[in-house]
Amino acid sequence: MKVLELNLSEPTVTKLQEAAERLSQSPEELAILSLEEKLAQLDDQFSNAADYVLNKNTELYKRLARCATSPNKLQATVASPPSRSGYCPVSGI
Repeated sequence: MKVLELNLSEPTVTKLQEAAERLSQSPEELAILSLEEKLAQLDDQFSNAADYVLNKNTELYKRLARCATSPNKLQATVASPPSRSGYCPVSGI
């Protein structure tokens, strides 16, 4: 375990001490648990945001994958200039 030194304002130290006393923990234990909980929440928030974006854009990703693997098949389904071989309607290239 590493030692981390923090500079806290007096009001924050007071709140930490009072909360630790109410929970029958030392201020250090409460600070460690609070940091671990906050870091876990950040991980969950990132995972939730990533899942949301992936789910929201599923159809877009499928269309992009089709463009990457067979751009000429999609050319027929979208009004695109016939002179643009390999035109992908999603990317515009």
